[in-house]
Amino acid sequence: MICDAHIHVGYYNRKGHEEPFYYSPRRICTVLKKCGVDEFIYSSTSMQTHGIDYDGVNREMLEVQKIFGKGAHPFLWVTKRYHFSNPKISDLQYGFYEGVKLHGLDGSQWITKNADALEEVLSAAERHNKPVMIHTGCEEDARPSNYLPFIVKHPNLRFNLAHGRPADEVEECMGASSNVFADMAYMDPDDMPRYLADGWVDRLLWGSDFPTYAAISGKSLTKTMREDVRNCNWLAERIDFAANFRRYLNGESKEPEHGNM
Repeated sequence: MICDAHIHVGYYNRKGHEEPFYYSPRRICTVLKKCGVDEFIYSSTSMQTHGIDYDGVNREMLEVQKIFGKGAHPFLWVTKRYHFSNPKISDLQYGFYEGVKLHGLDGSQWITKNADALEEVLSAAERHNKPVMIHTGCEEDARPSNYLPFIVKHPNLRFNLAHGRPADEVEECMGASSNVFADMAYMDPDDMPRYLADGWVDRLLWGSDFPTYAAISGKSLTKTMREDVRNCNWLAERIDFAANFRRYLNGESKEPEHGNM
């Protein structure tokens, strides 16, 4: 079973186009079905587009699930602008959104300028029992170590430190909380063996970040996704991505080990 923890729809910059290109729900769902993806977590890149209509994004997200079915799991991409317009993150209370996506480099600057707002967002996610996905990287607003105090403060929240980089900081976060996962989208290939050797096999999620690579490179959507699925199947010989996906998304416990109680 292919479970992709990192998918997008919406407006995104595409090679050869001056204006953001629209990756529609139907186009994305068609490719995912064609390539054999069974379930996926998705958010809308439209949320980082200036002048966006938030109600329009909600309709876009609903359309994905209408086309694909219940295997599509919507995460609300919360930006600083969205939080300012809706500080209670009221969209979470209606039951449609299954989680929250945060990206400190979309202009939100959660760490360097909006830490109080970040705390409000995480508190709302915890109140509604929604897992959180955070873009990670080496920038100050993306460093896992900068999010660590928030992770420790919210031990019941399930976090996906998307991209899993830098690995040493992600592993520090994993060690601090059993509810920290990392998806492998754009992960440094040299870090994958490290995560496995260090015993984090049950915390790794498959993620493609589709269709961002196809958009940046200009490659075919279907060809790109098929390559991602092949890589997923190869790694699945060592990692139970479906089980990890379920634990992250729903908080399901690991299967109990046999032996002495």
